Amino acid sequence: MSQTIDKMVNADEVPLRVGRPTDSDVVRIRALGAEKIGADIASLETFRRIHRRNADSLWGVYAGEDTLAGFFAFLMLNRPGTEKLVSAELDTRNPAMDALCRTGEAPHAVYIWAIVAEKRVAGALPQILTQFDAAVYARTDLYGRPATESGRRLMQKFGFNSVSGAPEIELGDLCVIRRSVEPVLLRYPGRREAAHVHV
Repeated sequence: MSQTIDKMVNADEVPLRVGRPTDSDVVRIRALGAEKIGADIASLETFRRIHRRNADSLWGVYAGEDTLAGFFAFLMLNRPGTEKLVSAELDTRNPAMDALCRTGEAPHAVYIWAIVAEKRVAGALPQILTQFDAAVYARTDLYGRPATESGRRLMQKFGFNSVSGAPEIELGDLCVIRRSVEPVLLRYPGRREAAHVHV
């Protein structure tokens, strides 16, 4: 994943770079999430624990070398973690570490934990998500909850469906792209939209 993701994703204005954050960047990522999503998101300590547990969990989007412009965060769930997510028993704001895979372990499912991607930063979303076409992720179901109307529309365009079976995705619904039975390649669904998906 890291071999293909660490490259420029935009050429207009200040170039954007997507890469794994440093430990100190995690502080800025959590602060940006609190500003854009809400102060009740997961704590800084939880962000740090998830980052240390699995290196693919957090990705920063940087304008130039060091200005944090957005981020993408994921929970790499093992089978028990996935079962708890679907049954609403997983505390996604403060998940137990035994529900999460370590770096290098193939996850049973990936939960889109938080996204802050406004304006042209949203252009990094398809590049991030298509990394989950790699072999280690190819048969992992993808889950997420839209926090904004633009995020809801974007998830529908990517092919997410409500876990409840409802024909339309509503804000806050647990949604899924099921790839465990038959791999589904993720493709960019259209024009860029700002996306906020909550923790």
